Amino acid sequence: MHFILRFPSRLTATCVSSYASHESRFFRLQGAQGWPEMDPAFGYNGLRLRHGTLQDGKSAITEVQIDPQNQFAREIDHMSVCVKDDIVPHTPGEEGLQDQRIIEAIYESARTGRAIRLAAPAVPTRGFDPQMEVF
Repeated sequence: MHFILRFPSRLTATCVSSYASHESRFFRLQGAQGWPEMDPAFGYNGLRLRHGTLQDGKSAITEVQIDPQNQFAREIDHMSVCVKDDIVPHTPGEEGLQDQRIIEAIYESARTGRAIRLAAPAVPTRGFDPQMEVF
C-alpha cells in the first residue's frame, strides 16, 4: 500500500507499507540541506543511522552506531517507574488509539479515493521522555 500523509506544517510523508514484504524496514527523510536514514529502522537489533549534510557545497555522510538494547527490559523498567510515580508512560494508550485512527483513515481513503482529514487528538499522545528517568 502506498499513501501520503500531509501535516499541518505542510510537510508530507510518502509511505509504503505491506503485510508481505520481507526485510523492508527503512525510512529516509529528505531536506534541502541534508537527510537522515535508518536501514534497518524497525527492528530489535542491528539498527543503523546515517545522515548526510551539505557542508561548503559538498556532501558529508556520517554513520551513527546504535548500541543494542534489551527493549523489553527497558519497557518494563519504564512502566514500573510510571506506576510507582503515577506518571503517564512515554507511549500511552492514546498513542495506539491515534495510530489506529490513522490506519483507518488510510483504508477509508483507499476505499473512497479521496483524502481524509483527521482532527487533532483530544489529548497528548506522548508522555514524558524516558531518557529523563533516573533509576
